[in-house]
Amino acid sequence: MSDPKTIDESERLKPLKQRRFSKLSLALQLFLITVILIAVNYLSCARYERTDLSENQRFTLSDRSISYINSDVVSKREKPIQITVAFRRNTTNYDRIRDLVEEYQDRSSKIEITFIDPLRNPNEALKLQNKYQLSFDENQILVDARPDPSADPEVDINSEKLSANAQIKRLSEENLIVYENDENGSPVAVALRVEDALTAAIVAAVEGNPRVVYLISDKSNLGSTSGEDAPYWRLFNALRLQNVLLAPLKLSGIEKIPDNAEAIAFIGPQYDLEPKEIEVLENYWKRPKSGILMMLDPNAEPKALHRFLRENGVSPRSDRILRVINERPVFDVTAVFTQGTPFTQDFWATSTIFEGQSRSLEVREGDSRLAARQIRAVPLIESTKGYYGETRFIEGEPTFNPNEDNGGTLALAAAIERGNAADVDLADNTSRMMIIGNTEFLMPNKLRSEQLDFVTSSVNWMLDREELAGIGARQTLLFKVSIDKPTSTAINAITLGLLPLLSVIIALIIWNVRRR
Repeated sequence: MSDPKTIDESERLKPLKQRRFSKLSLALQLFLITVILIAVNYLSCARYERTDLSENQRFTLSDRSISYINSDVVSKREKPIQITVAFRRNTTNYDRIRDLVEEYQDRSSKIEITFIDPLRNPNEALKLQNKYQLSFDENQILVDARPDPSADPEVDINSEKLSANAQIKRLSEENLIVYENDENGSPVAVALRVEDALTAAIVAAVEGNPRVVYLISDKSNLGSTSGEDAPYWRLFNALRLQNVLLAPLKLSGIEKIPDNAEAIAFIGPQYDLEPKEIEVLENYWKRPKSGILMMLDPNAEPKALHRFLRENGVSPRSDRILRVINERPVFDVTAVFTQGTPFTQDFWATSTIFEGQSRSLEVREGDSRLAARQIRAVPLIESTKGYYGETRFIEGEPTFNPNEDNGGTLALAAAIERGNAADVDLADNTSRMMIIGNTEFLMPNKLRSEQLDFVTSSVNWMLDREELAGIGARQTLLFKVSIDKPTSTAINAITLGLLPLLSVIIALIIWNVRRR
């Protein structure tokens, strides 16, 4: 029989043991939590991935940039491309610029980024100044894509001798940030061009001298639309960012298209081609890897040029795409990008609006006679329902006549490919052509970003650079909201009338409840 004193002593010691066990358990839990936090912190620093939750993914590189820096041209380099960002840290939007530039390094192991603040790192800035022979009186980005970026450049980077430094590109701050004056006349940053400019600089540095696309200048009346805002300059600046030089060329009097031509372009041809000029055009089209960009003016009828297109599977029609609203013709066309062509994949099933007048294109898709000549024509942009091709658009009020007008789905843009694109060994020698039945969309007040991306993607497709096709960057800082007059009136009525009245009613209700 146990001693009652022993039982009482053991019962008295139980709470003490439990407290000791609880303290030990608590200490162990705190230790494990500390270890877990340290491990999570270490892993988050060593292995992490950023997620862009903003609308339109404004803090993430576009598919076009990602596709290019992951292409064989960049990924199979022996040495990485060196990008030096010489920016002062107190610069407006510095953090956004830094985050966006770092995306290039995160996406590709063949790109190395170095950040230098000339004020805080004067020694590093001096090394760059001696190496590239440039000053740091402004913010800038240097892209060095030479086979050996560690070697000193041959001549001054600011020299106009592109052959010596074609693989070194310099971007000043004005190339990266767009400023506009506010109501007080003070400059305000409205958009960032960091991605567009940097990707263009990488492409230019990797390729060296720009690709040449000749604009057939003697067949278009470009003189009446000269100036920085003219369609020619819009296309010139857009292609310049793709490392493409749009150079004028007169078709009359030449025996052949120059050998260095990557492609040729007709922008709104007004004048027809002579038999000798058609022969020059046909000989160029038969050349391997030729490219032709056609933007047709609906008000011009160059018959020989249209016959050349018709023989290759696309017939420009003498009509205007329109729809009738309240017995009045509306020429602005809502259209969609068709599916099936790989280089337009980013645009599939999306819509756009072509302002101005457009002519429809008859595309002989799947034609057996074209297939026998290894020619394939496909539509790229088609009108939505409700539109038709009016052939008598000048005469009175338009009405659809099934015997004369063109109904159904109408093509506004088409692509032609000549050669055996399905054969891996022969695909690189195919010739490509792009036709658009509208030229007014290039006007500054009518041009839309998706249309400009489509044109540059088409040119890159013709130049066999599909990795640069797709939707470009969207780095707008300020957004303008267009509000029509009825909507503005409704907003004013709500903010100036309804909301104050609602506040008075609520105040009266609260006063009445308290008074009771």
